Amino acid sequence: MRGTVLRWARAGSRSHSGRSAGCRAAGVFLTCTGAFLAMPGGAVALQAPQERDMPANGTMLHTVTLGSGAPVVVIHGGPGLDHGYLLPGMARLAATNRVILYDQRGVGGSPAPLDSASITMDNYLADLDGLRVALGMEKLNLVGHSFGGLIALLYAIRYPDRVASLVLVNTVEPGKRYGREQADRQRGRRTPADSARIAALMAGEGFRSRDRLVFERLFWLSFRSTFSNPALADRLEIHLAEATAKNGSTVARLLVGPLGAYDYWDDLGSIRARVLIIHGEDDAIPVSMAEDLSRRIPGARLLPVGNAGHFPYIEAPDVVFDAITRFVDGK
Repeated sequence: MRGTVLRWARAGSRSHSGRSAGCRAAGVFLTCTGAFLAMPGGAVALQAPQERDMPANGTMLHTVTLGSGAPVVVIHGGPGLDHGYLLPGMARLAATNRVILYDQRGVGGSPAPLDSASITMDNYLADLDGLRVALGMEKLNLVGHSFGGLIALLYAIRYPDRVASLVLVNTVEPGKRYGREQADRQRGRRTPADSARIAALMAGEGFRSRDRLVFERLFWLSFRSTFSNPALADRLEIHLAEATAKNGSTVARLLVGPLGAYDYWDDLGSIRARVLIIHGEDDAIPVSMAEDLSRRIPGARLLPVGNAGHFPYIEAPDVVFDAITRFVDGK
């Protein structure tokens, strides 16, 4: 197998702090023949990870599948990232469910023309629906993180009968109403040392040539300030594909630019799926936004997570994965 799975198993990998890392840092152990998830009381064996390119909406989406059970499609954030940062953290869900992660078009292993006709939100939604068809599913269980939450929301608005359950993990808002509050909360969170490291990296040749390792470091330094406990950021593994490092900023510009001052707040009432909103209370994205979402989406549940920021599945995994598993099971 290729890509992320090989990186997990590679000996001698290091975390951003220089310690021995890989899946061991997050309690996941992977081999070439299978996966084992460290849980209280012992390790849980998982099926071998499967990587597959699947046809969807005229392109090929690169997917990674872990575990067995009720299928859950996980949508990564960005825009301009790939699924790699969600692992090994999201692998814990594979102890109870079949977890399908995919790279959005233009990044990771999902090729696409880098132009305004290809990189659009309409295509991102059609890609996800094409993946549903390729997987042979009538309805999807979706988990969307950050910008992936917006994709999941818009999919549930456009295709209300094709979503069984929707879990939003620290989703960005479907508009700009909380932008000022978010900016105020974000201000001053990054340490002067991290700001200096970021500035130095952006001034270097590696940034200009879009070196993958430089961009992995940049993202990790940026994301550290979104943690409630920055020491736990060492558990966030940033693994970018070469195509993501090269194409990510172009994809982000093409996707976000046409959205402009988008506002989908008034469309939320059309969502028919069961919805669970999980939100780390210490994120720059204010929990008041998540509370507003829960009021506007019919029947939505809200789970605020204390002592957690933008990555609550890393900072409070027991709370987050128990909630997701029970919700997908209809409990």
